[in-house]
Amino acid sequence: MIVEVPTRVNSFGFVVAGLAVAVMFVALRDQSRPEPSVAEMKSSFSQFLSKLEMKSISEAKFRAFEKHSCNRSDQLSGHICRFTYSTDLAADQLSFLPTHGTVSGTFFLDHDGHAMFETVIG
Repeated sequence: MIVEVPTRVNSFGFVVAGLAVAVMFVALRDQSRPEPSVAEMKSSFSQFLSKLEMKSISEAKFRAFEKHSCNRSDQLSGHICRFTYSTDLAADQLSFLPTHGTVSGTFFLDHDGHAMFETVIG
C-alpha cells in the first residue's frame, strides 16, 4: 500500500529547511567577523578624520591611541568600540573633534575586508 503525501507538505519542509540553513549561515558569518585590532582602528579613524575635515589633512598621526573595548553590534554590521586618542595636529586643524579625547564609534569591514570607521558616538 502506497501512501501519497501532499506536495504542499513536502514544499513546506524544503522552505523551512532552506530558512534554517540561511539563518545558520548568517549567524556563523557574523561570529567569524573579529573585532578590529588597534592598528586597524588607528588607520581607519585617521582616514575618517582626513575625510571629515574641510581643510586638507593628509593623515592624522597619533601620539597615543588606546583601545578600551569593542562589542559586536546587533543592529549594525560591525563593532562599536570605545577608544582614547591624541593627535599631533594643531587644534585649529580639526573642526569637528578635539585633538584628543575618548570616543566610541562603529567599525565595520568594507568590501575588501579593511576596517572602516563610520560613526562617532559620544
